[in-house]
Amino acid sequence: MSRSARWPIVARLVERTQRECASFDPARDDPRQCLTAGVEPIVSLYIEVRRASDDALSPVEQSLLDRALDDWLSQYAASQGVHHSGRFTVHELAVAYAADGDLRSTVDDLLDL
Repeated sequence: MSRSARWPIVARLVERTQRECASFDPARDDPRQCLTAGVEPIVSLYIEVRRASDDALSPVEQSLLDRALDDWLSQYAASQGVHHSGRFTVHELAVAYAADGDLRSTVDDLLDL
């Protein structure tokens, strides 16, 4: 996937997940929504790009994905009654996920839940 073809996909995904993340209520909504609506699509796109292309994400694309991921991780942690102030990159999460094989346990481990 070329950068020019990838950019609109990244931008749409980030925009959609940011909108959904902003409307997520940690006190009311199901924490799994953070994984299915936010974390999973972000990590899946990252993995797809890494597998399909020798062309790495641009610094802007990487930053957008990392920020969207951190927003969702913060919401997920809040839904578990924990404050998350750390920063993780999509790459870090993808590597941990590949080793673990289960997204929820990977996220729980990264957040020390």
